[in-house]
Amino acid sequence: MNYTYQNIDLILTEPRDGCSALSNNFEFQNNIALIDRGGCSFLSKCIQAERSGLLAVMICDNDVFNDDQYIDMVDDTTKRTCSIPALFILGKDGFMIRKNLDTYNMMRAIINIPINMTYILPHEQKKPPWILW
Repeated sequence: MNYTYQNIDLILTEPRDGCSALSNNFEFQNNIALIDRGGCSFLSKCIQAERSGLLAVMICDNDVFNDDQYIDMVDDTTKRTCSIPALFILGKDGFMIRKNLDTYNMMRAIINIPINMTYILPHEQKKPPWILW
């Protein structure tokens, strides 16, 4: 499966960890949320995002210095399900996104997200310019 979400708003959530009902959910319809790792399971974050009308959720590592260690987002064995895409980004990437939004006093960024289900290995993926090869 290959397609791209184009000109989609990437919205910062309140609360940042996305573990409880999102207070700014009026902004989420057909957009993507940036949520911090921690506080609850990845599945719980995805479920909260789906309930808010999001197309997908981007979960960034809570270690802002992490620029090379990906993790597996595993389910929490509760048998709950979530039907929207969820992706994990490095802490450094999440930090850079938030930093730029803060610098320009913005609550959202317009993004294009390619959805590529070819299972490319992490060391073969393209990386953002602030990550050393």
